[in-house]
Amino acid sequence: MAFPDWPTSNGYFLFFYPWLDWLRGPWELFVEHGHRMLAAFIGMLTIALCVLLWTTKQPKWLRMLGIAALAAVIFQGLLGGVRVLLDERTLAMIHGCFGPIFFSITAVLAATTSKSWNQIRGGTASMNALAMSLALPVAVYFQLVLGAQLRHFSPEGSRFGFAAMILFHAVFAVALLAFIFAVAIGVWRSAASKPFKLLSILLPLVTVVQLALGAATYIYKYNWPAFMANSDIASAFTVQAMGWRQAQITTAHVALGSLILALSTVLAVFSARVLAADQRLRWLHFRMKTPVGLLTEAAA
Repeated sequence: MAFPDWPTSNGYFLFFYPWLDWLRGPWELFVEHGHRMLAAFIGMLTIALCVLLWTTKQPKWLRMLGIAALAAVIFQGLLGGVRVLLDERTLAMIHGCFGPIFFSITAVLAATTSKSWNQIRGGTASMNALAMSLALPVAVYFQLVLGAQLRHFSPEGSRFGFAAMILFHAVFAVALLAFIFAVAIGVWRSAASKPFKLLSILLPLVTVVQLALGAATYIYKYNWPAFMANSDIASAFTVQAMGWRQAQITTAHVALGSLILALSTVLAVFSARVLAADQRLRWLHFRMKTPVGLLTEAAA
């Protein structure tokens, strides 16, 4: 909210804003204009990616995914602009929640256009872990929305409601960590390809770091928990509202949440590919047992 206007910045067209004023200006102005410049660059990259997907004759579903990414980045930009013009808390929350969706779409595009996509293979173990991984992005996104509710909680809201939301967010975080570990262990055992194994290592590690950042975010924004109030560390600690360290820790917590959503979405897409292939193999196996299948095999 360093600028009152949009799509202009203090009356200047985005790319014509005086760069010396941008670099030498207040930190808030530098961040906001940099955010807009980066958003425009990401939009142009998305357009280029969408054009390449269509001109290189990619599969139809991949071209449609490229269009979805383009529509998402346009919608995200409009959300950001309307949020500036109306200065509305709910729009800020929606803008913050939709960004990770676009990021996840681009992560899926990066994964499905890489060499790893052709290396995806199932294993000999049960497919239960792969099926569980399909529900993982939904659970992660639910936790992300809870965090956005906390971040944009109205000052006029009840103290009890805020405390209940913090408790639920923390309890669900622990439950989500356990679910991620269960999925990761199952995927490691049932998947033979390297992309699966890499994701099954990264997801738990990143989530553990995310829980630590969440605890640090709470401490730097509010204080140490009440049961630690008499400790030497807690008594010497002073919350500095809008402090530099508080902003960095909170931003890292939000960014890592988006990364967890992207990783879990890629894992779900990989799992869907294996499960779909497994169903096709079962159908082929069933057909080969029928008279028509046997005749076809004999003719071949």
